Amino acid sequence: MRVKKAIIITLVFLNFFAMKNIASAQTDQKTAEQWVKSKVWGDGLLIDVHPSVNALEFYKQYNANKAVWDKVFAFIKNQDLKKHVSRTISDR
Repeated sequence: MRVKKAIIITLVFLNFFAMKNIASAQTDQKTAEQWVKSKVWGDGLLIDVHPSVNALEFYKQYNANKAVWDKVFAFIKNQDLKKHVSRTISDR
């Protein structure tokens, strides 16, 4: 009987922690989606993130490599990409 009680209590605690982790992961996803929509990552860059982009993964990658992402977005922001694209197409 004691073993059965110990197993039940253990399962209850494991279930509680599992549910807490699931809720935490959902909160992280919501936070990431809000962060993507806020466009703070772009520093004034006027582009939208494609709907297929995983917001949570983008959030993680941006924060893991912020300096690189900031340089990429600065390049996009400060270059006339339409000029570069039309020149490349016309060179063919």
